[in-house]
This record gives sequence, C-alpha cells and structure tokens, in this order.
Amino acid sequence: MRIWMTRLTTLGTAYPEVVEQQQAQRLLWINLIWLLLTILAMPLLMWWALDNTLDAFTLFVPVSFTITLITHHFLQTGQLNRARWLFVLNILVASLLTTFPDYRLDSPFIIVLTLPLTAAGVLLQRSEQFAVILLLVIIVVVGGLMQINVDMEPTPFGDITESIRSTLITFVVVIGLNATMLWLFLTSTEEALRQQRELVDILAVTEAISQTLAGLPAPGDALNQAIEELRTALDLYHVQVFLTNPTSGLAVLKASTGYIGRRLLEEDSLSTPDEDSPVNDALRSREPLVILDSDSDMRRSGFLPATQSQVLVPLRVKDYFPFGVLDLHSTEKSAFSSELMHVVTIIGNHLAAALYSIQQVDELRASFTERDKLIDQIEANRRELAKMNRQIVGTTWGTYLAEREDTVPGFDLRDGTVIIAQSESEILNQTLVDGQARLDRTHTMDTLSVPIRLRGQILGALEFRRPNDEQQWSGAVLDLVQAISDRLALSLENARLFEQAQSTAQREQMVNQITSELQSNNELHALLMEAAVQFQEALGATHTRVRLGLPDDIKFSNDRA
Repeated sequence: MRIWMTRLTTLGTAYPEVVEQQQAQRLLWINLIWLLLTILAMPLLMWWALDNTLDAFTLFVPVSFTITLITHHFLQTGQLNRARWLFVLNILVASLLTTFPDYRLDSPFIIVLTLPLTAAGVLLQRSEQFAVILLLVIIVVVGGLMQINVDMEPTPFGDITESIRSTLITFVVVIGLNATMLWLFLTSTEEALRQQRELVDILAVTEAISQTLAGLPAPGDALNQAIEELRTALDLYHVQVFLTNPTSGLAVLKASTGYIGRRLLEEDSLSTPDEDSPVNDALRSREPLVILDSDSDMRRSGFLPATQSQVLVPLRVKDYFPFGVLDLHSTEKSAFSSELMHVVTIIGNHLAAALYSIQQVDELRASFTERDKLIDQIEANRRELAKMNRQIVGTTWGTYLAEREDTVPGFDLRDGTVIIAQSESEILNQTLVDGQARLDRTHTMDTLSVPIRLRGQILGALEFRRPNDEQQWSGAVLDLVQAISDRLALSLENARLFEQAQSTAQREQMVNQITSELQSNNELHALLMEAAVQFQEALGATHTRVRLGLPDDIKFSNDRA
C-alpha cells in the first residue's frame, strides 16, 4: 500500500526546469484531491440518481473522474502543458454545471466562475488566460440573454431583466479585476522566469566558452573556433579578436568569424598605436567600450555593413596593460543588456587569461629550449674538458713513468714480504686495458682487481687474492676498494706534483748557482772553461766540447729570419 501511494504521489518524469518540476508536483497533489472528491461524490450521486432524474452534473462526475486520471497520466509522463489544460477545463465545466438545473445569473454564480479563472491564471500562459476569460464572458452573456425570457422569481435587484443586467455588469467587473490582477502579477512572474532562463542559458554559454578557452592550444584556428562558438551562443552578428604585437605595439587582427572575418584576415587588418580608432580606445580603456548606431561616424568607424551596436572588451590580466581586444557586433540596437555585458566581460577575462597563459607557455618553452641548448653546450664542454684532462694526465704520467722506466713502481706483497713483480696476471692485464673492476672466483682462489684511475686516465691497477675457504668478498667490498683506489690515485698525483716541484726547485737552484759563478768571471777563455766544467757536472757528462765561430761556408749575417 505504501509503495502504491508513493508511486501515485511521486512524479515519474523529471522536468528539465525547476519551476516546471515544482508546478507539476503541486498540480499532481491538487489533481489527486480532485480525484478523491469525485470518488467520494460517486455514492451520493448514485443514491441521488435512484430517487431523481439524471441531470448533466450527475453525468459529469464519472467523466470528471476519467479526465482526472488522464491528467494524472500526463503529469507522470512529462506532458505538463496538456495536464494544465485538462485540469482547467475540468474545473470550468464543473463550475458551469453546478448552476444546473437552476441556472441563473446571480452572486453565487459569479463566485463559482472565479474558480476556473483562478486556475487558468495560475497554470496557463497569458494568451491562454485570455482564451479562458473570453470563453467565460461568452458563456455568461449568452446565458443571460437566454434567461431574459424565462419566468424566474424576482431577485434582490428587482425583476429578472434588471437582475440579469446587474449580474452581467457585476460579472464583467469582477472578471475584469481578477483578470487584470492575474495578468499583472503573472506578467512579472513570467518575465522573471524568462530572465532566469536567459540567465541560466547565458551561464551555460559562459561555462562552455570557458571550457573551450581553457583548452586553447594557441592563437589560430582554435581561437577562431572559440569565437565562432561565442558568436553562435550569444546570437551575434560578428566576433573578432585583436592582439597587440609586443615589438611594434600594432593591434593585429588574429581571429574573425564568417566570410567577412576570412576577408579581413587575408587583408592583415591592423591598427597603429597613434591611430584614433575604437580598437585603440579600447586598448587604452579599463572598461568595455559600447558603441551604438546613434554615435558619431568616427566612433562607428569599426561598424560592419549590418552592425547596429558594438562592444569592445579590453583583454587584460590583473592590472597589466591590455594586450588585446574582443570585438563584438550585433544587428540589434539594444542587444547588449547589462546582463549580457557582464557575461561578455567574464568571457573576455577568460579569453585574456587563456591567451596570457599561452604567451607565458611560449616564453617558458623558449627558455627551456635555450636552457637545453646551454646544457648541451656545457655537457659538450665538460666532455671536451674531460678528454683534455685525460690527455694531459696520460701525457704527464707517460713522461713521468718513461723517465723511470727502470724503476717503475710495481711489486707483490705476500705474507708481509715484498717481491718485485716479474709478470702481471691475466685479470690485472684486462683491468689495465679496459679500466673495469673485476671479482673472479675459482675453486681455490678469489681474485679482486680494481683500476687506479685519475680523471678518467688509467694509471695502474691493484690486485688482491685469497683462498676461497674464507668468507667470500661481496659487491660492497668491490665498491669500497674502488673508492680507496680513487683516493690512492689522488695521493699518487700529489706525490708526483711534490716530486716535480722539488725537481724544479733544484733545477732553479742549479741554474742560479751556475749563472752566479759565470757572471763572476769576465775573461773569455776562463769563462768558457768554467761553463764547460759546470755543465759537465750538472749533466753528469764525461766529455764536454766548447767551440765559438761558424764553419767557413757559413758567414755571419745581419739579416733576420
């Protein structure tokens, strides 16, 4: 029973508008009350029909019951307009039949007829209300004329003719007052609903355009598509977008709708900064600029052939100087109402934010590209520097070790005893060749080999061995030995530099000593003898020869090569 009552009192269809949903729900309840009244009236009417003659009102009760069921079905299936008309006609016929069989124009009759008028005023549109009012007037006038020749009892107004005349006048006045009040109040309500629907539509348009602008990849075809959607949604004549060139400051047409727009884009329409034009006026303004058909010719210089009103919205972000203009054209003189101006301002702000974001993304992408180029250049320089370091280290240590070919450091340490290395193992040779650390395990021995590397250049290698009956070396041990090897390479470099510095200091000291002794002797023969002795001792030579002069076939010359 509860489920059945829930289905009976709940709308089966959701209406698209909130106002219609509320009206349908209330009409559903009123229609159910009317249905209940007809059900309660049926037993009484059946009892009445047994003792009296059937009349029109008695026959109308089951018909009204059927109409009420049909009205309920219309409401459940979303046919609100049909349900309204059926409900009003149901009440209208029932009100007229309440005066039968004693139909007469008097005050109760007038009061009864206000019920369908009220229902029509609440449920129907203004034009439909007028039809109901006209129908009521026709019914009353025709009924009154038919009643004039009927022998009826006198009324408080006097004889029957005077009573009907007075009733007609009263009826017209009452119906007129009721109709006027319903007309005025419902007109304001319908206007408010109309404005609400327009506002909802405008908000939906704003949301759709905002979503389109949010996904705007770049000015161009996508921008043309966005303003074309804006033109269609707001039912405008023409829409276009001007953007200022950052370098020249020129206002350049970037997007335009329709055939005129394509022609203007082909012409590369632009406006110089000092030109007196509506676009530049909008760029210098903080608020939208409205231009009407009644303005001067100079202000209407941007009008297109069918333009009657124009709005230019400056595209700005925060308090920055506008970088563009949204230009809107309409064929109506008063198309841009305050609500529409608010909407186009919001859309202009969204468009400005989208275009500004695109501009920032382009600048950021350019900076990233420049950064990537700089990183590539730095990486190339780093690789070149590393290559040069390896070459320098290789040359330096190659020379250093070549000078000590007979005393190249290399030995084996076994059980605390130092043994001069006679030959290298295969694992050590492989490490010296490719510079890779190795950990080799055999049945009897574990061998660990790591390179001694300085700035990418291999200086030598370390090799460690032990029986494999002990705990095996792990990968962590290999990393540890490699780190120690790198520190050893730095220490070897420091030792070489220190040795080189000492050798340089000794050479400088020897040069200074020889120079001092040579400068103390002024006689040519003695000077040559002293130089021969000093050079022979410094170089460790066993024989020294000194000769001045040139061969006979070579002469001294003042020419300089």
